[in-house]
Amino acid sequence: MATPGGDLLDELAALGVPESALQLRMIRSSGPGGQNVNKVSTAIQLSCDVQSCDLSEPAKARLKTLAGRRLSSDGVLSLTAQRLRTQEQNRRDALERLLELITQARIVPKLRRATKPTKASKLRRLEGKQQRSPHTQLRRNVSSQDALGRFANRPALICHAGRAAREPPQLSHADARQGGSWRQQQDSECSVRAAELPC
Repeated sequence: MATPGGDLLDELAALGVPESALQLRMIRSSGPGGQNVNKVSTAIQLSCDVQSCDLSEPAKARLKTLAGRRLSSDGVLSLTAQRLRTQEQNRRDALERLLELITQARIVPKLRRATKPTKASKLRRLEGKQQRSPHTQLRRNVSSQDALGRFANRPALICHAGRAAREPPQLSHADARQGGSWRQQQDSECSVRAAELPC
């Protein structure tokens, strides 16, 4: 009768993890299993002695990073499988997780070499900035000087602060008594129109 997970043991041995470095222990499971979890120890606790494995020192260092708290100070990697209902399924699940960790640890990361941007990429960046420039200029706040400059050619809005004003028309004494002086009327109109200017 074949041992459950025998193919995984062969794959681990090919990666430098001998079967002698592994230890399997059955424990009570808190996962699924119904009434069976109170009678049979269906969970599997897998321990792997990393120091006994035929792995390079960089691979062991990467395995330590991947394992995190699951790797003890003595170099023993512990995995607990209890999400399935039977011992055989949890045993295979624990071996698959160990195989995945070992496989990832043996992958040598590519060294990143510093490169310089090409001339074409620099030109593309500058062209993109020029295309976006009109949009970014529209986002800036409009100052009061710019707002008044837009309406510089409109004599009705040129009122105070040393700006030239329209010459007052000739009003009769009756119009002056009814509506006040021309200057007072212009002041009131300018204050209302200046409040409507965009900020």
